[in-house]
Amino acid sequence: MAFEQIAAAEVVQEIDTAVAAARAGRSVIALDGCRSACCSRVLDAKGVRPQAALNLTAIRDAIEPPDSSQDPARLALEAVVRLGSHGTTGAQHHLPRPGRPAPTSRAKRAHTTDDYLLAIDALASTAADCGALAAEAPTLASHVSVLLGVSRASAGEMLGRLEAEGLVERGARKEVLLTPSGRIAADRAVTRHRLLERLASDFLGYPPAECYERARLLDDAFDDDGIERARIALGHPERCPHGWPVDPRRARDESRALTALAAFGEGEATVVRLAEHDGPLLTGLFELGLVPGAPVSVSGAERRSTGVCVNVAGSVRRLDPAAASLVFVRERAGI
Repeated sequence: MAFEQIAAAEVVQEIDTAVAAARAGRSVIALDGCRSACCSRVLDAKGVRPQAALNLTAIRDAIEPPDSSQDPARLALEAVVRLGSHGTTGAQHHLPRPGRPAPTSRAKRAHTTDDYLLAIDALASTAADCGALAAEAPTLASHVSVLLGVSRASAGEMLGRLEAEGLVERGARKEVLLTPSGRIAADRAVTRHRLLERLASDFLGYPPAECYERARLLDDAFDDDGIERARIALGHPERCPHGWPVDPRRARDESRALTALAAFGEGEATVVRLAEHDGPLLTGLFELGLVPGAPVSVSGAERRSTGVCVNVAGSVRRLDPAAASLVFVRERAGI
């Protein structure tokens, strides 16, 4: 049967079109390029429930063994065609390949309350990977589960515990909101975590791409006094190895002035920080010289769906959309 659909792949440019189409009775498929899932989140904020949501990062992670010839966008397109044939409604589709185990946590220990507070803070108060401001979109349990790499059931159970402890509450659309006490706890967790990332980097010598998980493993070993001693020993650092301010309030304020490379357009920019959760992609970005403070030139906006062309230290590289979504930049004026 006939099946019309719009893949809302670029939230900033296409969201109004997708909303109008949905309200006109057409089917909409949300195509998210990163773990922030901001496309489906913004649609939800506007009262639109996509017929299906596809996540390119999850599709990429599902390729086993890793195969650079497998384009996540092409696989997503194939899934859209299949959805059009089968008429699946209201589902999340990540295209696991045959033999691929279900996604599990990327850490070697169970996620703690602080891990969930870190995830909620990241989803609720930072610039989303596409350039939209995530604070303008709801944070659902499903988004927390994707960011942490845990099942929805596990995420729902832990969020229920946080709600019982008065750290989170649910909004009108079941979105996860930090309570005043939850915000205090989240800010404490963010500060601790970024100081431990600096400890892992500066004293223990771990590469920046590994510091997020290393800090999680170190967390149980430090009480508040130990964290304060670490801060002094580190020389009161202002930022973590990925460029995020140690002060979470400053990080939230700064987010509004940043744009992801995936949504930057063309021109001169300075790398300010990198998303922390995707270690394998971060390793490649740091190796390319896309580090906090690095000046870059961005071109090729007309081919944005296939990647972003970036000149770093005289070398021109094309970043795929997933990698470009992890790099946050500030425009350099007067260049």
